[in-house]
Amino acid sequence: MIYWYDIETGAGDCVYESYPFSRNKQYNFKLVVDNDANRMYAYLDNRLELSLDLPKRTGNLSSVLLFDRYATSVWDNIYVEETPEDTTPPAVDIISPCPGATVSGRVTVEVDVSDTGSSDGTGHAALYVNERLAAVNDSGSCNPRFKLDTATMDSGDCTLTVVAVDGSGNSNHTAAIVDINKIPVANFTYSPDSPKTMDTVTFDASASCDPDPEGHIAAYRWNFGDLGDGNITTGTDAMITHSYATEGYYVVSLTVTDDKGAAGQVSRMISVTAPRGDLNHDGVVTSADAAIVLEMAARGEWSQGADVDGDDVVTSLDALMVIGDGVNQ
Repeated sequence: MIYWYDIETGAGDCVYESYPFSRNKQYNFKLVVDNDANRMYAYLDNRLELSLDLPKRTGNLSSVLLFDRYATSVWDNIYVEETPEDTTPPAVDIISPCPGATVSGRVTVEVDVSDTGSSDGTGHAALYVNERLAAVNDSGSCNPRFKLDTATMDSGDCTLTVVAVDGSGNSNHTAAIVDINKIPVANFTYSPDSPKTMDTVTFDASASCDPDPEGHIAAYRWNFGDLGDGNITTGTDAMITHSYATEGYYVVSLTVTDDKGAAGQVSRMISVTAPRGDLNHDGVVTSADAAIVLEMAARGEWSQGADVDGDDVVTSLDALMVIGDGVNQ
């Protein structure tokens, strides 16, 4: 049982807790009183053994006596350590992004919080964007993180402010000004709509744009999805041409980069077909294709590519039409 009293006011009280002491054994006893947390801690042989709640009416303790009815004498002169009031605010710093940095897309704000004055942890931290509350992190971590999406924010200078509050209610804040640069929007069209092999296909990225009021598209990077010349190319012009040597489906990707380095991308699939009568699939119609049609006609064979006139029969007329197509290329 632990008794205490205030010699100035005469007020006193007591708390009790059971503990299995051994008989005929001496203990090194230390009592620590934390008036801020309203807790009392008892150490035996430098080990924390008891943690007691103090009644709120206790006030600041000036003397403590310990009594055990099985002890041979009353214990006194107990060491009382009072925790001083914590008035030290936590230190807070924005690690990333750095002040003056240009940020785009989804951004992680990393913060460092340290508090040497509080025994109750770092409490919580809050992020403000241009003085408006954006997020709260109450994990008590010394390195809280916040997620931001710049797509919902205005372009230009933005003030990020982090307020940290420790377990004793002390607060501190820090701020950093960053440049919000929105991600550019990539878009393109192509013509003809149904290109054939060896056609000159025009790709037009004029519909791409930079949402920033004073920004612009600085570069266009194309990946045409084939293995031909110029498959991947970068330039400053919004329009470009490309040809496909073989039929098939191709995924065309466009990446646009703005004047501050932010990039946006879009991809589309296009279908490239072989020209009518290209029986040997070399991308052009020649007399060699006409010869294949004549051989098929002689054998009574049929294929959609050889049936140029679409009458469901391969004849010499189809071969003549293939020769005509070759001349007109």
